[in-house]
Amino acid sequence: MGRVVYSVASSLDGFNTDAQGDFSWAVPDEEVIAALTADVSTAAGECGPDRGHGASVGPVSSMWFELLMCPITVGAGTRVLPDKVRASLSLTRERRFGNGMVQLTYDVR
Repeated sequence: MGRVVYSVASSLDGFNTDAQGDFSWAVPDEEVIAALTADVSTAAGECGPDRGHGASVGPVSSMWFELLMCPITVGAGTRVLPDKVRASLSLTRERRFGNGMVQLTYDVR
């Protein structure tokens, strides 16, 4: 069974780009990149050698929602989620980084 992961960087006010389409404020440092790379490697290993990177995984056993919260508010831009999206979430992990970013991982119930 496969797992679907929605992973996105977000400002504290819920945007992944600002009003000008800029997301340079969301660029992770080396510590964050190393952690996210390790997460991807682990997830790819769980899917098997021919799965991951957009390949079909067959039936889905679980869905994760992952936010990389950036220590900034941008006021306007492209929202991380469209209006009227509602999901019941259960926090499974939070990880803080030295640059102020926080990774939040939720199971979708």
